[in-house]
Amino acid sequence: MTAAERKRLYRRRRIVFFSAQRSKVETCTPGDVDVQLVPDATSVGVGGSLDFTERVAYVGKSPEGCRMNTAADSLVLTITSGSDVIWRSDVCEAAYRPRLFFADVTDEQKIAWNTNRTGTSCVADDQLPKVDRGTYVAQLSLKDDPKVQSKPQTITVE
Repeated sequence: MTAAERKRLYRRRRIVFFSAQRSKVETCTPGDVDVQLVPDATSVGVGGSLDFTERVAYVGKSPEGCRMNTAADSLVLTITSGSDVIWRSDVCEAAYRPRLFFADVTDEQKIAWNTNRTGTSCVADDQLPKVDRGTYVAQLSLKDDPKVQSKPQTITVE
């Protein structure tokens, strides 16, 4: 084995070693975080798009804080009309988005609802049917604990 090959192998092993280490920070529990959902507007035209700000704030007591995945398939935006689920952000797999939370830390991200209806499987956004005019309710929740949720936000599609 040449020196260059040994160096590449050493680097590869080192990367595996470091990537296998786990965080000592605990995973957030439902009591550690508060979730909020803020729409950019309360109405949108048929076929339009509406942006929301998803906000997660640490409300836990531990000085070490906690960690959680805030990707769209873990922090779930749900759009409903009555008891009918119109759209969910977790239908398609999302890129892992790990975050550390501790005192006075808030994480924000934008998510868009393109006034369409999701099904039970992941489909390209432009293949989804648009919703009709009407009143809809948007709410953010934790996938692992749906009882942790934001206040509902009423949206009108006109």
